[in-house]
Amino acid sequence: MRHRIAGILAVALAAVIRAQTPAAHSEFEVASIKRNVSGDLSRGMRPGIGRLSISNMTPRDLLMVAYQVRDFQISGGPSWIDSENYDIEAKTDSNTPARQMAEPMLQALLEDRFKLKVHRETKELPVYVLTVAKNGLKIQPAKEGSCITPEPGKPPAPGQRQSAFCGFHVTGRGRYDATHTSVPALATDLSSVLRRTVVDNTALAEAFDVHLRFAAEDSADSTSPSIFTAVQEQLGLKLESGKGPVEVLVIDQVERPSEN
Repeated sequence: MRHRIAGILAVALAAVIRAQTPAAHSEFEVASIKRNVSGDLSRGMRPGIGRLSISNMTPRDLLMVAYQVRDFQISGGPSWIDSENYDIEAKTDSNTPARQMAEPMLQALLEDRFKLKVHRETKELPVYVLTVAKNGLKIQPAKEGSCITPEPGKPPAPGQRQSAFCGFHVTGRGRYDATHTSVPALATDLSSVLRRTVVDNTALAEAFDVHLRFAAEDSADSTSPSIFTAVQEQLGLKLESGKGPVEVLVIDQVERPSEN
């Protein structure tokens, strides 16, 4: 469950910062890394002006954000990448885009301080194939004017909620809501929830407002439908098991970082 939520957070972070144009690969000017042994379950990442603050995240969490993969796409590595948590405070030039800090610059930090070495390869793995159900589509078309298209590189105005932006989505226990999203984006988010790649085979190109309610994995609630039933009954889509090529991030080397 922890890494499922972390995967969703990684995708959500990418949705917010993806619109910004990354600059050339560079490194943080200074970075502090410390073990977090508080036992606190809360964790997160906050990109700000010229800084990146990371709280209580495991190395696997960091890999998921830096390389934009989900936990099931990470192969290899010692057990401590799942059990040890770290706080990171990193600073750089004030004009550095958030996407650059959260991806290439975080990659460089992991390579330097964690002595990380990785490579990507493609494997034939179990997937879910998303198609339109026999009874027809039930998902609601996006309402005109229901959201705001974010301007690249421009942060939300004071008092403006990120949820007002087109493409914003939120996933919680047994729920998923997205505004003016695409079916490929929905498939990406379902991949995080199901911990398996979801392949969009619907050919739907329109934008939709999605509201999905289902039984959480570890919930005792017997009245809510499974996510498979919910997707079919509430959205008019169907998830079927299959096999397909999945890109995997393989850990060749990683070490505990020197703290400072």
